[in-house]
Amino acid sequence: VSSALGIAKSSIYVMKLNLNYTPDYSSVAVLTTAESTLAEGKVNEAPWMLYNEQSGMYYLLYSANRYYQAYYCIRVAVSDSPVGPFTKLRQNEGGYLLYADDVAWASGTGHCSVVRRDGQDYIVYHAHLDRVNGNSKRGIAMDELNWIENQDGLLVPVANGPSAALMP
Repeated sequence: VSSALGIAKSSIYVMKLNLNYTPDYSSVAVLTTAESTLAEGKVNEAPWMLYNEQSGMYYLLYSANRYYQAYYCIRVAVSDSPVGPFTKLRQNEGGYLLYADDVAWASGTGHCSVVRRDGQDYIVYHAHLDRVNGNSKRGIAMDELNWIENQDGLLVPVANGPSAALMP
C-alpha cells in the first residue's frame, strides 16, 4: 500500500476511516517528516495525538532519531486540526518533551502514550536501561504530564521527568 501511495518511510501520515472503519486512501496526508534542521536524523515515528480543550489545539507527540541512540526522544508538533498541517515546535518553544541532554539523566526516551487517572495525565514511554551509553535494552518509564504556557502564550505539554527509576 505505502509504495502505491508514494509514502516515504519514517514520516507520519493520517487518513480518514470510512463508517465501516475501512481506510479512505484518498484522504492520506503527511503530518510530519524528519527535519535535519531539528536534528531528527531520518526518523519520525510512534505518533500519539492529544487534544487540549483549553487551547483548542491538537498536539502530536512523536519520536525522532533512531531507537538505539541516546538522542532518541519525544518531540511535539501542534495544529488546530487533527489532519494538520502540524508545526513542529523548537526546543525553546516547548517542542522537546523528553530527551537526553547534558543535564537530564535520560537516554532513548520514546514511543509514548498518555493516560489519565483522577484528572491527572501521565506519559508512559520507554527509556534505555543503560542511561550513559544508550544502545541497550529498554524499560518502561512514567511521569506526570502537565501544561504550561510557552513564551508565545501557547499551552505546551511538559513532563515531570524523565523518570529517575524505570518501572518493572
